[in-house]
Parts: sequence; C-alpha cells; structure tokens
Amino acid sequence: MIGAFEKPLQRASWIERIEFQAASRQFDPVLTEVVGKLKDPSHVAISPMDLERAARIALSVAVRVKQDPDRAAFLAQAVIDSPNASFATKEAARAWLKDIKVWQGEKARKYASDKDVMAAARVLLKKKGEVDEPVLGDHSEVKFLRASLLMHDLLRGHPQSPYTAEALYTIGRSYESLRDLGLWSLHEMYYLACINKVPHTALSERCYKNYEESVTLGYTGSSGVHLPAAVRKHLSDVKATATVSAAKK
Repeated sequence: MIGAFEKPLQRASWIERIEFQAASRQFDPVLTEVVGKLKDPSHVAISPMDLERAARIALSVAVRVKQDPDRAAFLAQAVIDSPNASFATKEAARAWLKDIKVWQGEKARKYASDKDVMAAARVLLKKKGEVDEPVLGDHSEVKFLRASLLMHDLLRGHPQSPYTAEALYTIGRSYESLRDLGLWSLHEMYYLACINKVPHTALSERCYKNYEESVTLGYTGSSGVHLPAAVRKHLSDVKATATVSAAKK
C-alpha cells in the first residue's frame, strides 16, 4: 500500500515526506531524516517553520512512540547545535532537553494500578487534583507527550477506572498544548468525552470551560468573535450537560 505513494512522494517536499512517514508509522526514517536536516549546513535555504515542525514531529516519535529518552536527548541537542534552526526553535529544544535529562534520571517503573498511573501523570503535569490545570512553563512538550501516553495506557489497561474522566481531560489538555504537532481539534473530542463521562461535576465544568474557549477561538478574528447560531446552540447544550447547577434544575 505504501508503495503506491512512493512516486508522488519523490516530487513532494521534504516536510511532506516527513509528515507522510510519521502518519504511515515509518518512524525510524523520520528521526534519521530530521536529524540529517538539522546537522547539514547545506540546508540553509529550508524554511525555519518547516524545520521546527519536523523537529516537533521527531520529538513526538522519540518520546511517545519510541519512549526513548536517549534518542529524544540526541534530537534536542541536534536542534540546539543546528546551523539551520531558528532561535525560537533552539530555545524550545533547550527546554525539551532539560525535561529529557530529568526523564533520563528516572528509574523504569511498572505501575501496579490505575491510581499509580494517574499519580505519575499528575506529578509530570504538577497537578494536585483532578480538576487542576497543569502548572507548566513554556515548551513543556516532553511532559505533555509523556503524560498523554500514560493516560492512553490507563484507558486501555483500566477501561472501568474511576480515573477515566480525568484521563480524558488530561489527554485533551495535553493535545491542546501539542497542536503544533498537527493534532488540530483532537483535544476538543476528549473534552466532550470527559463531559459525557461525568456530567454535572466539577471536572465536566473544567472540561467545558476548556472546550468553550477552544471552539470560540476558532471563530475569533480581527473583527471579534462571530459564532454561528448552530455553534451557539451546541455550546449551550454542552454547557447544560456539564454544569453542576444544571443537574439541580
């Protein structure tokens, strides 16, 4: 199946090839090609935006797919040392490397219960309770990638867990922070799932707040916010499901 795309890909740009390889689970070529682009001074003409996007895709592969802090550190250092990366991308990579070094110093763990998995995610995101927002600085992609992986593991391994709704919220919050990886509005689906899982609770209200802000942002421009009537009705219905007070009416 992948072979059917080989000839068109020969005419594609290098960033399009990276995106295709990531989407088709050709993860090792992604890491190899991105590091090559970062290290080769002959690639000075490539777009800094494309290079940053490629670096972020490669980071997600190293952290989420490979779960390999050493490869993630190698990538981050390649960004920092790159003659082609922008100052902003290098700044992000320094933050990545700082979090990766903490990860490298951690002992490998096996989690005995869903409670342990959730506790590990809360530590990563500096959360004390289920409705808390993550307390993280800029460029916290490594922590969000690791936390989202833990939450997916929780959902797969403990489908009846009392932490399911918090896991959905945490994945949504993580994906919202990782939109530069091309996840777009995927976070909104997880916020909605959280609301429907535990309606009329403090957690569903938190998920609705984030959901409403995200949807509204999509209809915001230089002339203000312009929500279509159907979207306003949808938000009103979701809010009624989410809010604690609605359950008492």
